[in-house]
Amino acid sequence: MNLLTFNASSKALTVISIIQTTISSRNPNLQIAIYYEKLGVHVAYHTQPITSSTMVPPSFLGHKDVITWSPFLYGSDVLLAPDLATTMSQDIQAEIMPVNVRVSGIVRWQAGMISGKYHFNVNYPINIYFGKKDGAYITSPAIKYPLLEKCHVK
Repeated sequence: MNLLTFNASSKALTVISIIQTTISSRNPNLQIAIYYEKLGVHVAYHTQPITSSTMVPPSFLGHKDVITWSPFLYGSDVLLAPDLATTMSQDIQAEIMPVNVRVSGIVRWQAGMISGKYHFNVNYPINIYFGKKDGAYITSPAIKYPLLEKCHVK
């Protein structure tokens, strides 16, 4: 994940963000083709989205194929729910803000004449670190956050 702009204010309960994330999928199967559709990606603070959902184009993965998407996620003056005020204030004081990159969509598969589809959700937690206790403010150049934890897929 590349963090280009991030501004969180516990006084105004708002978040501004521009984030680019990289998502990759690999089809390990020799017999089954995979088709992704209606893929939406957004970033959430606790349970509340802080960016708009960005749709990723439908994609086909043949046998042993790999595909990578790198959508930009934007949130402009997103007003947080009042019940997050205390939590956000504590996170800013700790100089760390936990967010989650979330992907949801439909995966279709086909093996010969048999096919099926499933809805899936992916949740990837990321901690944004900053050095100010009066609010989180980061702007370009981008800060890259490497993958430190495993994604959760349902």
